[in-house]
Amino acid sequence: MSQNELHEIEIEIEDAKLLVARSGALTRLQANPDFQDVILDGYFKEEAVRLVLLKATPHQAGDEDQEYIVKQLDAIGMLHQYMHAVFMKGDSASRAIDEGEQQRAEILAEELT
Repeated sequence: MSQNELHEIEIEIEDAKLLVARSGALTRLQANPDFQDVILDGYFKEEAVRLVLLKATPHQAGDEDQEYIVKQLDAIGMLHQYMHAVFMKGDSASRAIDEGEQQRAEILAEELT
């Protein structure tokens, strides 16, 4: 294998480390009591329930009102989905780091022989 391949592997490892770090940051953030109160409980649960109940009220029956409520519900879902993706990318990146380090060790061992 060439030095270019080794360099590419090292770049991939560094990129993966950034994803793992972001996942770790989100894990720490979710452990924060303020984040739990404001986002996990307040936004993901309480606000979602409020919007669902609001959607069913007669004074919110207009198309414009319904569309606005659905957009707000979609926003909650998208943030939740983003956070899940951060965790999934972090898990995948962690495995990629292990594989990259193994490949790097193999390349370096080949160069020594």
